[in-house]
Amino acid sequence: MTEAFDISVFLPLLPGFLLVLARVGGLIIFVPFFGSAAIPVRLRIALVVVLSLALFGLVGGTFTAPADLGHFVVALAGEFAVGLIIGLGAALIFVGVRLAGLLIGQQIGISLADVFDPSFEGQSSILGRLFFMLTLVLFLLFDGHRVLIGSLVDSFGSIGPGSFDFSSLPVAGLTSLLWQAYLLALRFAAPALVAVFLATVSLSFVARTIPQLNIISVGFPVQISTATLVLIVSLGSICLVFQTSLAGALESVSRLFGP
Repeated sequence: MTEAFDISVFLPLLPGFLLVLARVGGLIIFVPFFGSAAIPVRLRIALVVVLSLALFGLVGGTFTAPADLGHFVVALAGEFAVGLIIGLGAALIFVGVRLAGLLIGQQIGISLADVFDPSFEGQSSILGRLFFMLTLVLFLLFDGHRVLIGSLVDSFGSIGPGSFDFSSLPVAGLTSLLWQAYLLALRFAAPALVAVFLATVSLSFVARTIPQLNIISVGFPVQISTATLVLIVSLGSICLVFQTSLAGALESVSRLFGP
């Protein structure tokens, strides 16, 4: 007869596993695609548990969980914060993408037709949603998700489970990522904004030449058509810009808790 399964053998490993689980869970909350509210909660929980089991098998014997309950709760919060910071750093690049869509939408007059974005659980412009879906596909094609998991694994080597100090938050690294996000938004939106500006200036000259022309009724279709045409023409360049920006952002994320 086979021996009965004894769960008490695994109880000493539970505190260490919970620390790893907290760091992975913090990452999944913010990380693009995996943290999307469009993905069922059960699937996200399953993903967190599977990743935690895999990572605990790698780092489980390299640390000891605090025995005191108070210290354990603090360590648990620190692990969750580490995961949140890594996921937030990766999500900032997509905030820049949505900002680019918002800037263009406001200039061409379609910002009133905002839609609910389940990925961010809030309102999003149509172009922002389009840019986000496009760059999310590029993110997966360029193995961005694998790089993030690699950064998570490396973080265990830089900061052991339970050893994170809240006084050492990587504020400078997150500020740099936020600046990269704004720079990406400007680079995304610049061609369309310049084209819309030139179209507006041209329409102003036309309005001075033909005062009878209703410039408002003519201006919106011209601006929307101009911006759409420029975005179609510059789509390849936009993808190259995102690829370069994504590589720099992921490198910055990997250095948040690294050397």
